[in-house]
Amino acid sequence: MRRSIRTMLGIAATAGIVALGIPALATSASATTAGANTSTTEFRHFGPYFAKNFKAKVKGSVFVKWNYDHDRNRINVKGQLTDLDFRGFDEGGKCAYATFKVHHFGDPGYAWKNAATYRWCGADKAPRFFDFWKHNVDGVKVQVCQVGKFSHFPTRCGNFKPVYFAQV
Repeated sequence: MRRSIRTMLGIAATAGIVALGIPALATSASATTAGANTSTTEFRHFGPYFAKNFKAKVKGSVFVKWNYDHDRNRINVKGQLTDLDFRGFDEGGKCAYATFKVHHFGDPGYAWKNAATYRWCGADKAPRFFDFWKHNVDGVKVQVCQVGKFSHFPTRCGNFKPVYFAQV
């Protein structure tokens, strides 16, 4: 009997805290959105994107933190690269390969710079996780390919796919 009374009191106390806390949260949220200079964050998922022959895959998410004046940002791209080519290397099997390019504020439209490249040989293994940061970026795109185990020349590349484009 004691335990049920204790449980009921705990539930009532929690409900009271939540009821009192919600108006406070609502006022603070409206106060921060009312200001002209507010810091904002964005979160988006991307993919899955594949190589041309569907034997490599990349998917992930993008987290963007803007400064108060919305003229600078810090972008974090996280995800996983999966090798889907189960053939052995002696049978022509290849590794998964993904290259990311970024476009910085103020650069001409054609000025995409290499940001990160990842390779993963392991169709029988879990995907490879990746994580990288860049600053002052208004666009990110990815291309998924395949590459030989000891090669530096990607093949069977899919088209560049959008990961993130700023809404400026």
